[in-house]
Amino acid sequence: MNKLRFFLKLTICILLFIISMSCSKGFGPSFDYKEEELIKLSNFVSNPELEYKCLGSYSYKGDTIITDFYIDHDKYQLTIIKFDSINANANFKINKNKSFKYVNSVYTILSGDNYELKYNLSELSKLGEKSSIHFSSDGNIKQFINNDSIKIFNVHYNKFTLYFNDLPDVRMYNESIEQQQLVSEIAFYRDRNNLFFLMLTPSYNTKINDGDILKYLKY
Repeated sequence: MNKLRFFLKLTICILLFIISMSCSKGFGPSFDYKEEELIKLSNFVSNPELEYKCLGSYSYKGDTIITDFYIDHDKYQLTIIKFDSINANANFKINKNKSFKYVNSVYTILSGDNYELKYNLSELSKLGEKSSIHFSSDGNIKQFINNDSIKIFNVHYNKFTLYFNDLPDVRMYNESIEQQQLVSEIAFYRDRNNLFFLMLTPSYNTKINDGDILKYLKY
């Protein structure tokens, strides 16, 4: 009987370990959080008087990666994510209505009002020069602006994905936690060798309309 109990406990421990290994929040590194506006909103918005609240910033090994905001009296959440070492001639690929594929990666998870942002921190932080940029959604993508310095889109999705250098296992993806597709508006800003990814998402009681992001951003 004691051997049977030991075997059952061992089996349960192994199963719990396997489950924890498959969990996105498992053994990955963590961001360092600061209640500071480390990426300045004023660099991106057209109205210097825009009402906003900074929700804090996330860094890793001293490099600022993400700053979160509520803007316009909490109507929207605006997330700004910085990627460095972007090649001046980086190829930009956009795919709409592309089926999402799960890969064996460990993610650091940040939660918004109606989404979970899953960021492969350990591997993305190791990438050097980024010579290609891939952005895809399992829903529709509508383009507003597309030039060398800024690209702006309206994106419908259950999940959208961003990765570099044709490495889909080393990625960031965003997942709607709603019962239906979420709509966000996305902007990519190029600044020398940096790429800033901006995601405007409605808060709980707000609906986003086509082009809402254009009311706020410089372009």
